[in-house]
Amino acid sequence: MCTFKGQSCLFSVPILVTWEGFINIVLFIHRPILAIGSYSGLLKLWNYRTKEVVASKIFEKCHIQCCAFDPKGFYIALGLTNGIVHLVDAVALLEQLKEPFRYAKDTITHITFSHNSQYLATADAGFTITVYKRQRKEGRSPYIWHGRYRSHYKPIKDLLFEIHLDTNQPKLLSLGEDRMLIEYDLNIHGKANKLMPIAFDRIEQAAIPQCMTKYPPITKENFFLTANDQYKLKCYNSTTKMCRKTVLGPTYGSPIRKMMVVPTDKDESRNRFLAYITDDKVGLHFLPATGNPHLAMALIAHPSGVSNLTCSFDGAYLFTAGGPDFAVHMWEINIA
Repeated sequence: MCTFKGQSCLFSVPILVTWEGFINIVLFIHRPILAIGSYSGLLKLWNYRTKEVVASKIFEKCHIQCCAFDPKGFYIALGLTNGIVHLVDAVALLEQLKEPFRYAKDTITHITFSHNSQYLATADAGFTITVYKRQRKEGRSPYIWHGRYRSHYKPIKDLLFEIHLDTNQPKLLSLGEDRMLIEYDLNIHGKANKLMPIAFDRIEQAAIPQCMTKYPPITKENFFLTANDQYKLKCYNSTTKMCRKTVLGPTYGSPIRKMMVVPTDKDESRNRFLAYITDDKVGLHFLPATGNPHLAMALIAHPSGVSNLTCSFDGAYLFTAGGPDFAVHMWEINIA
């Protein structure tokens, strides 16, 4: 590189990693750590403040499809395209299971922990839900198989742990392309398979649901929010499953593919925002949703497609992962 003053220098650009295909990202709950997994089998922990790699591990001959952080920060769960589930610690990425879980034969499409880390749930391309339960016996695997049930007849679009208001215990919901919202009983006694559906609700007639997320505590009722392929946002009561509001959502090219409420370290009942991605854009939507199109915005994030998004624990940054472009973008959120 040369300058107008006659000075010159040589420099090199280090190639940190060669990604392959789909990229998945997830953030640590209380630390500035981003976990990045890809079809190349590489899992990497990256400190987004110091821009340094904290740890990395390669899973040979494996393709990472999805990953999730344990809310307490001890583990990272990985779902692979061959149906295998790995559990590694969140510091050195050491394997925590004597043998990885191999109950599914199809791609693990969704993976999530309950709020108290008591349960780990996965959804696979075989339209089946599998749940693992935490055990605290020394020398044993931290999670064991709890139950498995095929409850949908079309692909599962999202998986969500809610909370029972009276007992503070987790409850599991799954949303399918078959337009069914299913709630599961996680405490079936006297049976080997302890996972059974207890409520089936058809939440759409013509539209196809795309995703769902918890609604922030900005109202007196507890809600969860869904988005469908007709650009609608719907609020449902968490207990009765009754639809309390249907409004127009963001209309930027394609429907919302994934969304999450931006975390905040301030008053949770005011000025909340919904982060979302479409096929190639990332955006923010003001909450509560009213149908006003001027309360949403979007930018082109990855022209070749967005595969995932996640938010930092303080709500200051938003991360998106691409697919064919092999890129992870870091966005600063300014809601002033």
